[in-house]
Amino acid sequence: MSTTTTNLSLSYIIRPHRASDIPQILSGHRTEYVTKGGWNTYFMSLVSSILTGFLENNDPELERFWVAERTSDSEFLGCVMLIQKPAEPSPETKHIEEKTHTTKNPLNPETAKTARLRVLFVSPEARGLGLGRVLVRLATDFAREKEYASVQLSSSEFQGAAMRIYEKEGYRLVSEEVNQVFGPRLRQVVLELDLREGMAEGEGKEGNVVEKKIEGKAVYREIRNMEI
Repeated sequence: MSTTTTNLSLSYIIRPHRASDIPQILSGHRTEYVTKGGWNTYFMSLVSSILTGFLENNDPELERFWVAERTSDSEFLGCVMLIQKPAEPSPETKHIEEKTHTTKNPLNPETAKTARLRVLFVSPEARGLGLGRVLVRLATDFAREKEYASVQLSSSEFQGAAMRIYEKEGYRLVSEEVNQVFGPRLRQVVLELDLREGMAEGEGKEGNVVEKKIEGKAVYREIRNMEI
């Protein structure tokens, strides 16, 4: 199933991934992170491993991988993936994830309810038009539908636009560390969105949390002055 969206500058659809999308996704990451950002080949090997791993082994009931493409010519514009949090921390952030990692145990429903948002990417020509936020919210809504308790992700200061989206969507800082895993010295973070909060309309807490209704159905929490 795919959805079509049109704004003043761009008409696109968001659809399930195809194996043929992988080369374009890798090319986009390579241009953005390696060519422009100076990141190393280890980063690209991880991205490739994530994409290949999903193609070879995913749970269609609980996991999704979406791709956005331009309506007029099917040009790749962006992607996002939502998977169950692995039993082991992700290699690229193992050193900071271990501090908060919960091993997924199929016998314990609570530990099996953490999702992980991965490979969020928006092509340069589609940036600034809200596509990134649409993709993040699509993943969040799916996680709620599948009754995940929370969504975690890893990011860095290099990914400023994505970090601003996560902040507006209500993600909170879980852990952080400055390192050179991907080459440049970067502040890496693990962020988490608690899906058990603010689910009922009108429900909320006093202070710096504001709840909003989006398109009549999707509730999210905007955290102001979030320290990330």
